[in-house]
Amino acid sequence: MAKRKNIFSINYFERVFKEAGAERISRRAAEFLERHIEEKVKEILIEAQKIAKNSRRSTIMMEDVKIAIKKLKLE
Repeated sequence: MAKRKNIFSINYFERVFKEAGAERISRRAAEFLERHIEEKVKEILIEAQKIAKNSRRSTIMMEDVKIAIKKLKLE
C-alpha cells in the first residue's frame, strides 16, 4: 500500500499550536488531526456541491462553502 501524502506538514501544526499557546504536537497527533480536517473538508465540499447544483451551477462558489459550513454547524 502506498504511503498517504500529508496535506499539512508537522511544521504547519507546530506553528498553529504555538499560536494557540501550546508548546508541541506529536507526529501521531498531527496526523490524526490532519485526517479529521480532511474528512470535515470533504463534508463541506459535498454539501457545497449540493448547494451549487440546486442553483444550477457546476462551480462551487465561496457563498456555497459559507452556507455549507453554517448548515453543517461547523462555524
